[in-house]
Amino acid sequence: MRLSLPLLSVISLAAVACAGPSKGPVSFTANYAPSGNLTALPSCAAASKVEVTDGRKSKSIVVGRRFEEDAPNVDYPIQMEGDIAPQLRTGLERIFKRASDDTAKELDFTVRELFLEEKVFRNAEYDGRLALAAEVKAPGSSKTCWKGEVVGLGENYGKAGNPENYQETIGRALDAAVAELVKAPGFSDALCGACK
Repeated sequence: MRLSLPLLSVISLAAVACAGPSKGPVSFTANYAPSGNLTALPSCAAASKVEVTDGRKSKSIVVGRRFEEDAPNVDYPIQMEGDIAPQLRTGLERIFKRASDDTAKELDFTVRELFLEEKVFRNAEYDGRLALAAEVKAPGSSKTCWKGEVVGLGENYGKAGNPENYQETIGRALDAAVAELVKAPGFSDALCGACK
């Protein structure tokens, strides 16, 4: 199939629109993007309620740094617009799937750290770190049955300055944090019935 010149121009413009600048500060909107590599959970490991609080010491909109591979000492801020807590709650609800019965436990999460790094060359490499504190509570109770902290690391690759790449990196870090949570001693037991 042969494309006409105007159509080729539109396609080229659309491809450029997905990429941002390779230098300078960038901004993206908080939005959970699942990685597709979710940890398998036991069927009993469901939550009736998921709460997320942004407990970072600094709630600055700057959540990371970007730099060119050839000039690693010159960096620019990565800024996030919007509240990260509801976006992470959306992701965690998808992962733990709200249970229909009243025996499912409640999960409380607190964001301790969120950091992104983007190394730019022809395209860009993205790294993300997300630290979460988690608590399992009995349904309708303030009793904490289990608590702990986990760290998830996310990686990504793509066009420099593309907002979707930042969102995907955070999503991958969240999914990795959940994988660490499931491996944490006592977490799955508390979620599957030990917590009453």
